[in-house]
Amino acid sequence: MATITDVVPAGDPDSSQVSIRNDGSRADVTVDMGGGAFDPGDVEVASLTLSGESTGSTTVSLSGVAVDDDSNEPYDVTEVTGADVTVSDEPGPPPVVGDDPPQDLNGDGLYRDVNGDGQLTIADVQVFFNNRNDPVVQNNAEFFNFDGAEPAEVTIADIQALFQDYIEQQ
Repeated sequence: MATITDVVPAGDPDSSQVSIRNDGSRADVTVDMGGGAFDPGDVEVASLTLSGESTGSTTVSLSGVAVDDDSNEPYDVTEVTGADVTVSDEPGPPPVVGDDPPQDLNGDGLYRDVNGDGQLTIADVQVFFNNRNDPVVQNNAEFFNFDGAEPAEVTIADIQALFQDYIEQQ
């Protein structure tokens, strides 16, 4: 379904070691942040890049997670979450909300129908605004680059441009 192609440690570690199995089914990661302490709460240790091999869904799981400080005193890891991964043979971004993926309504490569209902409405502008910082939007910026700025990244200007597109179609 999907294989691991890269693991990039977050932040600026003193050292890191990444080992990915030849078949892409597993990655072992060790990260030394040096003297930098983590604040309690959500901590990003690394980013994982997957390559879709076939359509379908799977879950990425994490195991054997251990975090300790410079004197090898362990932190209490209270939760480790994985991620659901869906690989589609359809071009474009995955659903932003609900089950329907956004749609490119005119073939220009921009997915103005953000909620996937088949038309550009004010609801698309609202959904885009409300979800502008979600990974599904930020990681698919090229599909939502309504202001045309390079490099493609989702900003408030994209929301304004989508709103202008909505107004102009009326």
